[in-house]
Amino acid sequence: MRGKKIRAVYRRKIIGWMLAGTLALAGCASGSGAEEEIGL
Repeated sequence: MRGKKIRAVYRRKIIGWMLAGTLALAGCASGSGAEEEIGL
């Protein structure tokens, strides 16, 4: 039970990082400065 909970939290974090990375890459490509908005 406990292991499943931890795995779910990690999955959420990974998805969040993937979304942030995608937004940062999109910002770099368009040159809108999305990195600053995310706070990297």
